[in-house]
Amino acid sequence: MLYIIIWGKKMNNHKLLKIAGVLLLSALLLFSATAVTANTNEAATSIRSIAEPNNAVTPTQNTGRDTLYDNGLTDGLNGLSCVAFPGYNREIIDDFVVPGTWQVTGGEYYVLTNSGTTSVNGCIVSFFQDTGGPSTTAYATKTAAITCTLTGMTYFGRPEIKVTCSFDAVTLAPGTWWICFQTQHTENVFSMTATVKGSSVFLSFPDQAYPRWTNGYVVFAAYYDLAWALTGTGGGGDTTPPETICTLTGTMNGTVYISDVTVTLTATDDSSGVNYTRYKVDDGAWVTYTTPFVVSANGAHTVLFYSVDFAGNQEAEKTSEFTIQKPVAIVITIKGGFGVSAVIKNTGTTDLTNVAWTISLNGGFILLGKTKSGEIPSIATGAEVTVKDIVFGIGKPTITVSAGTAEVTATGTVFLFFVIGVA
Repeated sequence: MLYIIIWGKKMNNHKLLKIAGVLLLSALLLFSATAVTANTNEAATSIRSIAEPNNAVTPTQNTGRDTLYDNGLTDGLNGLSCVAFPGYNREIIDDFVVPGTWQVTGGEYYVLTNSGTTSVNGCIVSFFQDTGGPSTTAYATKTAAITCTLTGMTYFGRPEIKVTCSFDAVTLAPGTWWICFQTQHTENVFSMTATVKGSSVFLSFPDQAYPRWTNGYVVFAAYYDLAWALTGTGGGGDTTPPETICTLTGTMNGTVYISDVTVTLTATDDSSGVNYTRYKVDDGAWVTYTTPFVVSANGAHTVLFYSVDFAGNQEAEKTSEFTIQKPVAIVITIKGGFGVSAVIKNTGTTDLTNVAWTISLNGGFILLGKTKSGEIPSIATGAEVTVKDIVFGIGKPTITVSAGTAEVTATGTVFLFFVIGVA
């Protein structure tokens, strides 16, 4: 402890100021190590790694005019076993709508083999009429000439195979139809699925006690449409892609949303009909649109979207941009003591992240701790975090504390390392 005794004759103001300066400088040197140690407790910057899911697909649809129906690319979400060992009769059929008379001469189908081989032995394509569901008698069955190619995608540790088929023409009248690609092999072949329509898949698995035709919902808790396409002529000559409109719903303040934003995509097509709509938000993965979705994070956002019709016509990619800046519900309480501190409380209904804060003292004679800032990684709803600034000086400054968009001020008396009388 340092004692300073002054006696003798009365000193003038100039000498008093010199002694006060020496006092302040000495104390600063003595306590500088403590101040540096205190400053090392600031919150570290959070580094986040964002990666798209494995096998994220950016669609590249067939826009050829001979495409009559395109049920989309696979998403790698599921696989339905469609061929068992020789002697079993396993079939999976998917429905589709014919808007005009079609002459179907081929198609393509996505599969995996159980062993991971890169080709299949053959394919039989059957069409069934709709009778309130698939009929039990095939309307037409064709043995197809096939070509097997790899798509470059891998699901369940096995390469995906695109089986391209060609066969003698089958005439389909307008209405609902069902199709079965019976892929031939010496082992299980898995039909790849797509999240494009959400209509109906029926199956026949007699070895599993599911006779023709059993609704897919009965067998699988969740399933998706098959991934396939048809080629040929007819269909009214649809050469026009769909048109998609993006509608944003939320509370606005000027040009900025101050609430969550609900995004609704509405697609229309003038001929063959809308097959599916795809979208992605900012740098996220492409997703098949089914229902309106919500964007809630603060900041600038971009939604990209497009639609594809049943004739394979793909709309040019569109964008919709908007900004969300929700009011931050923060209560700040300034406290004195050894230095100055502030209690920052989240009184809102959502957790806060990366909350920037600043403590500043203006006025008085402050040698240490005039300004300090940092960032709080997160504050849960109803929680509070205390931040602190070590100060050294004398006087009665104005103390200002900001956190996020909130700011409060107070006054207090600084005496060396202590702040008293905060109000």
